[in-house]
Amino acid sequence: MAGRNILYISGSLGLGHITRDLAIAKELRKQNPTLKISWLSAHPASLLLKDAGENLLPEADTYANDNIAAENAAQGFQANLLKYLLKARKAWAHNVEIFKQITSKEHFDVVIGDETYEIAVTLIKEPSIRKAPFVMIYDFCGLDILIDDKQSSIRKRYPS
Repeated sequence: MAGRNILYISGSLGLGHITRDLAIAKELRKQNPTLKISWLSAHPASLLLKDAGENLLPEADTYANDNIAAENAAQGFQANLLKYLLKARKAWAHNVEIFKQITSKEHFDVVIGDETYEIAVTLIKEPSIRKAPFVMIYDFCGLDILIDDKQSSIRKRYPS
């Protein structure tokens, strides 16, 4: 795996994801010290990446922040998932465009997405934009049920 180039996209919704992602990156580098990891993430996760000395892509400055939609959908300690999804759609479309731009101009051996549902769904709907293997990390159980069985690569690879 010498000289491999990874695009790591970390969802910014909550900071638990970025701490997990940094731990994964650390372990990957233990296995291969020559590994190059380029990060794409929005504020506030991008701040932790900068503090950790990671290679944050310039496009991260314009990558949409999921926290804004979540905060707008929340009332107190409750959040309406449908309201969140409706508010996040524009931001997700923007993030998909950034993803397409980055992967069309730079080669990556693998793309890792943590809670990047917009990227995962787009790759299923538009397989021609997939330039490298995509690894999805998610902790929202039931995502594979939300996607049509005929299009879901998750369901095809891991049938019930």
